[in-house]
Amino acid sequence: MNVEGKSILVTGSTDGIGKHIALGLSRKGAKVLLHGRDQEKSDRVWDEIAQKTGNNILELFIADLASQKQVYNLAAEITDRGKCLHVLINNAGTY
Repeated sequence: MNVEGKSILVTGSTDGIGKHIALGLSRKGAKVLLHGRDQEKSDRVWDEIAQKTGNNILELFIADLASQKQVYNLAAEITDRGKCLHVLINNAGTY
């Protein structure tokens, strides 16, 4: 599948599999929407992926997906920024 230019939200993209998925998609030219719970950690991952891939079309969204209110706020924020999602990768683990 060609992902170049596609908007792809990867939840839980600050660690583990989610981070590797985001990195790989970014390398292939996707518009990766990174998600994390912690702003500082998410900023570091954004910087790392941008530096490793040269992809400057990354966006960052912060939300705790264990909170239904924050899930709705995340969806609203993505919509308000005019983003159309082509793919959603639900990777975030919640309790």
